Amino acid sequence: SLVMLGGLIGCMLAIKPGELYGRKFTLMMNNVGFILGGTLSSLGYKNTLFIGRFISGLSVGVTSAIVPITLSEITAEAYRGTITTIHQVNVTLAILAASLIGFGFVSEINHGWQYVQAMEVIPCVIMILGFSYVPESPKWLISVGRVDEAITQLKYLRNPGENVELEVNEMTADTKGKEDEEVVSWKEVMVSRKGVIISGTLMFIQAFTGINSVVFYSTTIFGYAG
Repeated sequence: SLVMLGGLIGCMLAIKPGELYGRKFTLMMNNVGFILGGTLSSLGYKNTLFIGRFISGLSVGVTSAIVPITLSEITAEAYRGTITTIHQVNVTLAILAASLIGFGFVSEINHGWQYVQAMEVIPCVIMILGFSYVPESPKWLISVGRVDEAITQLKYLRNPGENVELEVNEMTADTKGKEDEEVVSWKEVMVSRKGVIISGTLMFIQAFTGINSVVFYSTTIFGYAG
């Protein structure tokens, strides 16, 4: 529950630093929260477990807010739907992997749950080591006037020979058009009505079927069932 609460707060706090300091910097600094949260949670004390899980939740919230934005901004328009779908598939596969790892460690190893909590640090270390390979959003770079860096970033992200200057011009026009807009109307939100309706309906069905309860409490339910 503390992870969920932290996630709720984290996703609301994430947007401002993402806009001010960039998507890459925000995601990189977010690793500090995961490392601290995983370390505290693995110590084996009740209070550090509570604090650690809440901090991890904050980082989960930041990730859930910034990663989809980053993916949509670094991906070519033709592949945007595919990339964001792969992201969701990977999240689902990671939940399965975490459950299987947890089952193995908790069932077979003394204090195995603490090792599972500490494993939260591993992906963070990998991401920090791969810092130079993590791209910054070209759209954000353009919004802060760093157009040359945006061109360099797009050349890194796109296939050789693609017209990145054209894409930069489109991003620049889009960014300038949004500078003076403080309020987004519901009409603008529904600009792709079919897409919004489909995604909203899928989210509703997912919540309505109670899948989160199944994920969180399935082990307890199976335990009661023998």
